[in-house]
Amino acid sequence: MPIRLLLGLSLACLALPILAVPLPMLLDYPNHLARIWLLSGGLDQGPMAAFYELDWAALTNIGIDLLAWGPGRFVPATLQGPVYIWLGAALPVLGAALLNRRLFGGWSWWQLGFGIFAWNLTLLAGFLNFNIGVGMALLAAAAEPWVARQPGWAGFVLRLAVGFVLGVMHAFALFLYAAVLGGLALGPQARGWFGWPRIRTVLLAVAPAVAAVALLVVLAPALPGSHTAADAAPRSPLAESLALLADPGRKLRNGLAAIQTYRLKPDLLALLFLLVPLAWAAARGWLRWHAGLFVAVAGMAVLFLAFPDFAVGTGWLDRRFAQMGCILALVALRPNLPARFAPVLAAAMLLMVAGRTAWVGWVWWQRSADVAAVERALQPVPAGALVLPLEHMPIANQVPLGRVFIDGYPSYYHLPALAVLRRQAFVPTLFTARGKQPLAVRPAFQALAVPEGPLASVNALEHLDRMPWYRDLAPYVQQWERFDFALVLNADMPDIYGPVQLPAAFELVRDEGFAQLWRIRQPAVAGLR
Repeated sequence: MPIRLLLGLSLACLALPILAVPLPMLLDYPNHLARIWLLSGGLDQGPMAAFYELDWAALTNIGIDLLAWGPGRFVPATLQGPVYIWLGAALPVLGAALLNRRLFGGWSWWQLGFGIFAWNLTLLAGFLNFNIGVGMALLAAAAEPWVARQPGWAGFVLRLAVGFVLGVMHAFALFLYAAVLGGLALGPQARGWFGWPRIRTVLLAVAPAVAAVALLVVLAPALPGSHTAADAAPRSPLAESLALLADPGRKLRNGLAAIQTYRLKPDLLALLFLLVPLAWAAARGWLRWHAGLFVAVAGMAVLFLAFPDFAVGTGWLDRRFAQMGCILALVALRPNLPARFAPVLAAAMLLMVAGRTAWVGWVWWQRSADVAAVERALQPVPAGALVLPLEHMPIANQVPLGRVFIDGYPSYYHLPALAVLRRQAFVPTLFTARGKQPLAVRPAFQALAVPEGPLASVNALEHLDRMPWYRDLAPYVQQWERFDFALVLNADMPDIYGPVQLPAAFELVRDEGFAQLWRIRQPAVAGLR
């Protein structure tokens, strides 16, 4: 069977776990889904306009938001969401395969192995604009031969337009596009790089992408990080980077973001499926590589080491550079093993892609019980209510598979956003960061909201003096009396801060195991609602 058909089968296979569960437990996905619903018309329904309003200050990181606001108005949010998840998984694989084909000519079993990286940490974190943007950047780079044949200034204008669209989808997508254009301009062989003619070629190649960055900066009313500009950061990004480098084990795990799912050992086994034939080809002199793109890979590696987890209001920065560098490394290589081994290698790649897809689907199926528990717990919440999101902060090795990522980061943090979608209620943790999302909280509720933030431990309600960090990370905890209900997640597990203590005003309404709904009997503070 031709490789392109097998690749199509592999990409279709990626949709199976997405379709198998009502709502995949991806970290940011419920928050995205709530925003998709609001932009698709939900903002005009019931009480939602009293809580949130459109704010098109953002001009990047808004790809799926624009789709939801435009053509998405004719498609239910619950149908749009799975499509965006599949695009986030499939487009980087397709773009990498097509670019590899363009660089080395023809289809190869090697390209089937790219599907192993469809399931990665940023996708499972629900970074949909980022992953879709990465795929779009690779597809645009694969179309370069056609763009290069355009006469006069047409090629520059096309690249500028593509760069602008990529920047609107996600800033990292535009950065990746520029990196690939520069690598392609350097050429496949490491010679003549330091002469002015080659330097000029590279500068001209990346100029449209640089112009797209300038255009976005000029046109954007606010840039990512604007919502944190007034905050006093406890440490500079450089200090954060140095602190992360002081923990080499954690930095190494961050470097595996392109392959990470929920357990590191099976992830490393999948990586071995690619490294073994790669090492074999290298040992026998059958390995081809694109030198120019490997310069881009080296640049990604440097940025991975230099950047911290969090800066300019954006998280997991170093992981994103690691993921993009890993994808570029795959694209820049072609192990030309003897043709007689191709069927076996193709079958092995497809088997591993199917295995990882089944693994992710199985974890999502297990965690679908948690999602269902949240939806059942929310049923008594009336439209227009204010819902306070809380958690039993997990002890990483004591929670069921899939509730946390490899470093103990909870995957359920944004499930409270389902209250927006299902019950038309207010939650303080809906993404409304100026410069990154096209929504804002109405002035009457801004004191309760956080543009991007975690859940607070239930113990913070009575012991905030022991947990002062929540005053900045989750300021809504200090005003819990203004809320009508509290939704407590991970409630079937102990809280890392000890036995749970809730205020006397809390009355249990629903206990669904993982999720509990509590009514806050104390009336709202006069004049604040």
